[in-house]
Amino acid sequence: MDKAISEMEKGRLTVMLIPGDTAAHWYHKALAHCTEFHIIRGRISFVNALTQKAVHGNNKGSTVFVFNPKSFTKRLPVLVDKTEMQKLGAA
Repeated sequence: MDKAISEMEKGRLTVMLIPGDTAAHWYHKALAHCTEFHIIRGRISFVNALTQKAVHGNNKGSTVFVFNPKSFTKRLPVLVDKTEMQKLGAA
């Protein structure tokens, strides 16, 4: 999170997809400094880079944090449905 915050202060956009671990210190640090955060409804299955097959069994939700130095928002929450994300990704 320190790197994302530092990059935003330098004028660089950073977007991070991370586990939605609300008990972690770094999660709250991200919330305090991000311009928006997207809580993803549904578990994301990631793709194995070598096999190109979905890896199932993600036991946590995910959050996308955006650190945008040009944004006028601060901690703007957005709820994103996994199915809608998949449709957009396929398009």
